[in-house]
This record gives sequence, structure tokens and C-alpha cells, in this order.
Amino acid sequence: MKPTIGIIGGSGPLATIDIEQKILSATQKKKCVLTDQDYFNLIVFNYCGTHDRNDSVFFGKPDPLNQYIHYLSSISALGVDLILLACNTAHMYLSVLQEKTAIPVISIMEKVLEHLSNHFPSCCKVGLISTKATAEKKLYHHIFSSNQIDTFDISASTQSLIMEAIYLIKSGIGLNHDKSFIKNTCLHSMMNSEQVASLKTHPHKYVLLQEKVPNPTLIIEEAIDELVRNGCQHIVFGCTELPLAIPYLKKHPSVHFIDPNAIVAEAIVQQLQGLEHQITSNLNTKSKERRYI
Repeated sequence: MKPTIGIIGGSGPLATIDIEQKILSATQKKKCVLTDQDYFNLIVFNYCGTHDRNDSVFFGKPDPLNQYIHYLSSISALGVDLILLACNTAHMYLSVLQEKTAIPVISIMEKVLEHLSNHFPSCCKVGLISTKATAEKKLYHHIFSSNQIDTFDISASTQSLIMEAIYLIKSGIGLNHDKSFIKNTCLHSMMNSEQVASLKTHPHKYVLLQEKVPNPTLIIEEAIDELVRNGCQHIVFGCTELPLAIPYLKKHPSVHFIDPNAIVAEAIVQQLQGLEHQITSNLNTKSKERRYI
């Protein structure tokens, strides 16, 4: 009997797949994987109809909390052992959601803090690149400050560009490091008038209507450079879309890129291994007890 991780994803779907892949990779690194049966069970709900978290915070759009409560109930009913909310910004609801289930809900922020404490114990300053809402709600700031780590934000103008980059990554734009502008692969002819109207009036999503769009990779590098100029040697990619760009970023010899997707994936595998060991020990104990009856 294998322990199971339940992932509430879809915010966004590509980022959810990235986390799932990193869980499989972490499993391969941490245990002997020879067959299908050696992996852990993953139940992944890619709920793509979830209301935009940033639009809810800043533009009075529908709040997704009740959706997350429904998702939590659905995935809990499947007998999972752990739950991951695969969206940094959605962690503003984490305390409410944890109260509604006895199943542990993993905090991405707490796992990132554990990683920093274990691997960079002298770290006292991090730079954060995230959605505007994650920064506004200080989801990383509050966790890091408990360990005497200061969190530095990017400027308002850079934050606006990062929001564009995040929405471009969500759209599936082809990431590269070679061009300042990328041909928009969205099929405008397939958009309906409602989609066009909603994008035109959005301060960040309007970029999806352009024939050529700014390269998200270069936008992220500008944010990194800004944080490095402010003395940050540890950069946290605090939105699940942002790690998708890491393979395309130029390397900084003295700067550490912190990938929460990879960190939480490894933490999940470690917890599942612990549960697996516990299950095996319980089964062995019951087997011995039966022999003595």
C-alpha cells in the first residue's frame, strides 16, 4: 500500500505539470525506482476554471476561496495522505483550508524556508520574484522574517512586467533566450469577442493580444539584475510559473536561484517515504502479532 499525494493544480496547468515531473524526478533520486510500482501515488486535479487570484485581490473579481474549499473536499475524499496547493498566491487561503481537513496541507513557503535553513544557514536576505498578490500579501515575507531573513521586493514597474511574463508563460509561449520579442503563438482568429474584450481592459493580460510579445525570460532576468544590484544572492521564484523559465536564464556565478517547485517536490517525496516506512512497519508488526496468536 503506497502513500498518496493529492495536488490541487490548474493555477496554472503547466506549472502543475512541472511540479508533478519534479516529484517523479525527486523519487528517482531518493529511492530505487525500477518499475511503475516503485513510484508514489499522485492524484492531480488540474482545475483550470479557478478564479484568477490576482484579479480577486486587486480588481474585485470573484474570490476563489469557495472553489478551493470544494477542491479540498473532493481530493480529501479520495484518501490522500498529503495535499499540495500548487499555487503560491493561493497560499493566502492556506490556514482556512487546513482547518477544513485533518489531512496535512503542505506549505510551499515553509518548505522553501526549511531549504534555505538547511542549505544556506547564513542567508539573511532573499530577493523575491512573484505575483503582485503574493508580494502584497507578504506570504514569503512573514515566513522568512520568523527566521530573521529579510525579503526584498522588485520595483512596482518591474512587478508589472513580471505579471505580463507570468501570463505569457501560462499561455504556453515558446521560451528562449535569443530574442527580445517572440511571435505570439496564440490563435487570435480562435478568440471570441468576450475573450478579446477581457484582455483589452486588463493591465497585464492585454499583452496576449500583441502579435509580438516581450520575451518572458528577459523580463525575469531584468528582475534578477535589479535584486542583485540590491545585494540579493538568493532569488526565490515565488510563482509556480516562474521556474519554467529557469533553464533559459543566464547564470550568475554568485547568485542562487531558489526553485520552490523543485523544493516542495523533494519535500513531498521525503514525507511520502516516511509514511511508506511507517506503513511497512505497521504491516510487519501486525504480521508478527498474527504469528503469535
